Parts: sequence; C-alpha cells; structure tokens
Amino acid sequence: MGALIMVAIASTLIVACRHGRESSAGDLPRPQAAPGPSPGTTVPTGLINTSWRLIRIENKELDAELPDITLTFESTRLSGSGGCNWYTGWLENTDGGLTISYLAATRTDCVHPRIMDREARYLADLERFTVLRWAGDALALMADENLDGWLLFTRDPPLLRGA
Repeated sequence: MGALIMVAIASTLIVACRHGRESSAGDLPRPQAAPGPSPGTTVPTGLINTSWRLIRIENKELDAELPDITLTFESTRLSGSGGCNWYTGWLENTDGGLTISYLAATRTDCVHPRIMDREARYLADLERFTVLRWAGDALALMADENLDGWLLFTRDPPLLRGA
C-alpha cells in the first residue's frame, strides 16, 4: 500500500513539474519550488535537518534487496549513503536553482557490482541536479525542468500525521 501511495505522489510530482500546473490527484499538495532559504543557509528552510531515502532513478524502481541510498540536508550541505559509500557535498544557490559543489565520497569497494553501478549512477545524477521539488513525504531532484536525470525520494522517517 505504501509503495502505491509513493507511486501516486511521484506521478503527481512528475506531471506537475512537467506541465507547471496543479494536479487533480485529490488532496495531494501541489508540488512547488522549494521556499527560499533562510539568511545564512542554502537549503530551503523546510528541508533543513530532513532525511530521505531514494526510491526511483528516473523510471526505474530501486532493487529492494540492495542497501538503501539516503540523503540528508543541512543548512549549506548534504550528505548520505550511496548504498556502499558515504558522500557529502556543499550546496550553492545559483541563478537557476541549487547546485552541488565539492561532492566527495568514500571509496569502499563493495562486493556486489550492482551496488557500485547504482551508486555511481546516483552520484552522477545527484551532482547534476539544479531543480528541487517536494510535497509532503516526496522529494524530486532533477537536472533541469525537462526532467532530465530525476531522482525521487521518500522522507525517512515519514512525517507523522496529526501528531
């Protein structure tokens, strides 16, 4: 059931990003550009100190048997696990959105080649992102507004509703 909800949210994010209009998918919040950063920060205020788990790279769902790929935002940087190695990088505001600079990762040699291949693709796409969209527990990072190189995440842990 949870996977079905995430696919619905992902579809809403992708369609709204592509067409720049509100989705008609019930009461889901309208995907929007992240609100601007607070003074002295780069990351939009609502994303500071949040953690995310990657669930899709473009149209491909991730293999659940492989380790999670994670992303955590701080005020001016991001970090996480690529499934094998840890990474970190600095975020910068640019005219077109956010960019990552100085992306660095540990260099552990993982036993499973599929983990290394998926991690290499993720880090390459992550380094290219400039467009960030999020709604509730769904976050999309894209290389551009044409959905080139998009990454879809779910909040980890999800927001508690009604708490």
